[in-house]
Amino acid sequence: MEVKSNVRQRRQERIKSIQNDGPDSIQPKVSLPVIEPPSPMDERWSDPEYVWKIRQRQWMEAAVRSSNRESDEGGAGGNRFVPSGKTIWAKLLISIICFLLVGGLFKFEHPWAVQGRHWVSTALTEDMPFTVFAGWYERTFGGPPSFLPAFRGKKEQEAHKVNSPQLRHFTVPVQGTIISSFTETEPWIVVQTTGEAPVYAMDTGRVEFAGYMEDTGYTIVIRHANGLQSIYGYLKSNLWEVNDWIEGGELLGKTQPGTGRWPQQLYFAVKKEEESINPADVVAFE
Repeated sequence: MEVKSNVRQRRQERIKSIQNDGPDSIQPKVSLPVIEPPSPMDERWSDPEYVWKIRQRQWMEAAVRSSNRESDEGGAGGNRFVPSGKTIWAKLLISIICFLLVGGLFKFEHPWAVQGRHWVSTALTEDMPFTVFAGWYERTFGGPPSFLPAFRGKKEQEAHKVNSPQLRHFTVPVQGTIISSFTETEPWIVVQTTGEAPVYAMDTGRVEFAGYMEDTGYTIVIRHANGLQSIYGYLKSNLWEVNDWIEGGELLGKTQPGTGRWPQQLYFAVKKEEESINPADVVAFE
């Protein structure tokens, strides 16, 4: 009995101690020793590793100060990743104000409102120029962005690339003979192939249209970087869909068989900034 009494007494003393200590004793504030940065004339500033360590420590000190400040304000027990009640209400108020402002743009006919409506409509309806970004990324970092699935394994398609220095970035869409040349009245070419020939995309891009057209049958339209657009017609139907990503040199489909409306032919057109250009000037057909 004496042992049980002692255990009960120690437990009660422990509970009372925890209640008296409060949350601050459970989660003490974190502080880092303050270290003054070296003078600008210090030779160590020329060492990139040293500069990185200094910057890293400054970021850590800023994070600790922010955490301690939120703890003083009573926000979420000092957890800087959990917003306080004031922060949530402030964000909610800002969201409501932004919603009302956007709604007002579509109610008033003031010039600034018209301009704002145009900006909102553009942001919500037009796709992001991923191909432009990919081109910039490749020029800057010397390779395609591997985190975009459409640009993975690009080196595997190099066998289809044209060897000409001026045209090395574009793929010959099909092997054959040009039987209808580019003119101002007919801004496209027609290539005669042998059998059901495979048709390849001339460059990486996004499918803008895939379906039937009255004049070109099953047609695929691809948007490329730098304002280029390529159009492939007279194809056998397949399962491409709008917004599909296609690699340069990737198989698009095949030309129609000898019994089709456009047997063993490819309709091919290229546009630059919505203006038609001669495909033979872009791709080196044999």
